[in-house]
Amino acid sequence: MQERNFQEEVMALKAAGKTILLSSHILSEVEKMVDRVAIIRKGRIIETGALSDMQGRAELNVRATVSNPAVLSEFEGFERDGDEVAFTVARDDLATMMTQLNAAGVTDLKVTPPTLEDLFMQYYDAEDEQNG
Repeated sequence: MQERNFQEEVMALKAAGKTILLSSHILSEVEKMVDRVAIIRKGRIIETGALSDMQGRAELNVRATVSNPAVLSEFEGFERDGDEVAFTVARDDLATMMTQLNAAGVTDLKVTPPTLEDLFMQYYDAEDEQNG
C-alpha cells in the first residue's frame, strides 16, 4: 500500500509540472513513473534520455512459437523451450529474423520493446564488452 501511495504522490507532482529525481534499483516500478532516464555505472552517467527514445534504439524482445524449431538451430542467442523460442534482435535485423521465423513455421509471435531493466542490462553488457 505504501508503494502505491508513493507512486501516486510522484505522479501528482509530475502532473503539477514538478521534476522529481528518483534513484532506485526496482526498475519495474521506476519504469511506470519516468519520462527521462539516466543510467549510472561506477559513479558516471553512461546514458541519458527519454525512456521512449532509448527503447526505440534498443533491441526488441521476440517470443515465438514455431512448428519446426530445428530450422533455427544455426542461429545463436535463441532460448528454446520445446516449440517456443525467445531472443532479442536489433530493429534493423527484424525483417531478416522474420524470414527465418517464417521458414521455421511461426504460429504465434510477440514482439515487445525492452523494459527499463532490459535497457539497463544492455548498457551494462555493452560496457563490459568494451572494457573486457
